[in-house]
Amino acid sequence: MADLKFSHDELISLAPQGLFADRDTIEESHEYAEAIANASESYIHAIAPWFVLYNTIANKYYLVPKEIVDGKE
Repeated sequence: MADLKFSHDELISLAPQGLFADRDTIEESHEYAEAIANASESYIHAIAPWFVLYNTIANKYYLVPKEIVDGKE
């Protein structure tokens, strides 16, 4: 993949949800969410861990739309 550079206007950020934590990496938060979901009797218990995944992305990453990346390659 080419060395891609993006302007701040091209980046998308998410607003973290204050009620939930985050993890250091997407992988770590996904593993946490899967573990809780697999151990729960009801899917309702899996909602909080998925917000942890969301907050990990919101707090630690910028998102770049694929059409912008495809246009820069």
